Order: sequence, then C-alpha cells, then structure tokens
Amino acid sequence: MASGSYIDSSRDETTIEVSGLQVHIRGCISVAFSKILNPDLVFLLHGRTSDAEALRDMGTAILAANPETLVVSFDQRNHGHRILNPKANLTWADGNDMHAQDMCLHLATQVSIQYGTSLDVSLLIDLLPMFISPDERYVFRHIFCVGVSLGGHATYHVLSNEPRVNAGVVIIGCPDTAALLQMRVHAKDSRKLMPSSFLATVRRLQPNNEEVAKKSVLIIKGNEDNLVPWEPSQTFVEQLPKARVQVIGYDGIGHALTKAMQEDTAKWIQDFRKRS
Repeated sequence: MASGSYIDSSRDETTIEVSGLQVHIRGCISVAFSKILNPDLVFLLHGRTSDAEALRDMGTAILAANPETLVVSFDQRNHGHRILNPKANLTWADGNDMHAQDMCLHLATQVSIQYGTSLDVSLLIDLLPMFISPDERYVFRHIFCVGVSLGGHATYHVLSNEPRVNAGVVIIGCPDTAALLQMRVHAKDSRKLMPSSFLATVRRLQPNNEEVAKKSVLIIKGNEDNLVPWEPSQTFVEQLPKARVQVIGYDGIGHALTKAMQEDTAKWIQDFRKRS
C-alpha cells in the first residue's frame, strides 16, 4: 500500500495486531495496485462456536465482486483465539443452563458478546488507518458490516451504534435477543435462566430501530430456520423503511450459510457501491 505501510502489499492477505486484537485483512494487493486512497471496508463477523476463518469463502466472494475493497475479520469474544470458556458458547440443548447469560454477557466485561463485538468494530474503524499507513492517508469510502448468526446479531448492534458504517448484511441473525432467548426457553424455568435484571440489561443494550433505519440493510434468512426463526425479528424489521431494507428468504434452508447467500451478499454490496 503506502510507503512505510505496516501491511505487506505483496501479499493479498495479512494478519496484524491492533490494540491486542488479531485482525485478518484481505484485498491488500488490489487496493495497493489501484493506488486509491479511499478503499471500501467490509467487516465479516462469524457465528457462534465458530471463528474468523469460517467466513473465508464469504470474503472470497465479496472480493471477487468488489475490487478496491479491504475485507477485515477477527474472532469474536470467547471465540477462536480469544476463547476463555468453551461451555459459555453452548446451548441449553447441550446441557448449559447458563447459556442465556453466557451468550449475551461476556464473562470478563459483563457486556454482551454482540455488543462487545460492535465496540471492537468501532475500535478498528478508529485505528486501522494508522496500521495500514503510518501517515493515515487512507480514508474509507464506504464501510459495511456482514454477519452470520451470532455475527448477524452483532451486525444489528454495529448498524445501531456506529454512525460510520454505511450498510450491513445480516444473515440468519436477529435484532431482538431478548425475544429470541425467551422463545427458546419453552417450558424451562425462565426466572432461573433469564432473571428480570438480565432481561433488562439485554433490552437496554439492544439495537435501536431508529438508528438502524438510517442504514441500508440486506437481511437474509432461511425460511426453515428453527434456531433463529423469523418471528423475533419480524416486528423490528417491519418498522424499518422499505426503501432501505431488502429481505431474502431461502425456501428449504434452515440455520445455515449457503453459497447462494454468499453470492447474494457480494452482489448486494457491489450494487450499493455502484449506486453510491
């Protein structure tokens, strides 16, 4: 990239440490070759029990359709190289009665993994320019956030909390964590699993509909998804302006990321960039 860049522009992919966070960046050669100073930036947020590497094919599809773009990924809290307690990522079906607290509230910081990931995205937007080039000559033109499952939940937080993010793609994710978890409780002791104080914190940190409404959003869902069904998302999504939101449902697909979803995501980002 720029002279003195901390990124090796002879390699299309590099991993750097930013404020103690291991960050993977792809698209370096394309951006360096184009000599542009205002590349687009796409954050990829992985799902529960997964890691940044799991979205490699998604990153490849996005870069193929969107040159002059940097794709950034990292492990979410308590995932990948940041794992502290593997059991905290398990569901009630796996025998973890603390799943509600552990999924939504990170062990050390007592904030949700989803909310914490949105803070990590904001931190990287602040700091990445000086890691890409010491003179900070790079200014991102458009910033996107793409998330799958847990990463989709977190993408709603990013869209709500980070004004510099222009658009997002939510894949099999949900904006209403409280409603989603309550739906999963069924006949279990809800007071034990989700005490009122916990639900109050979750609701306080939940994405703000009015803020998300300012962004362009692609929402992708599996029409047969029983893990993150559409119902907890429906009210929130229906309140978003139709001109800014596109919802694509895949018949016969459950809670899964498919090749077609990856291709639709890459094409949607491409179309947004052309419009803008």
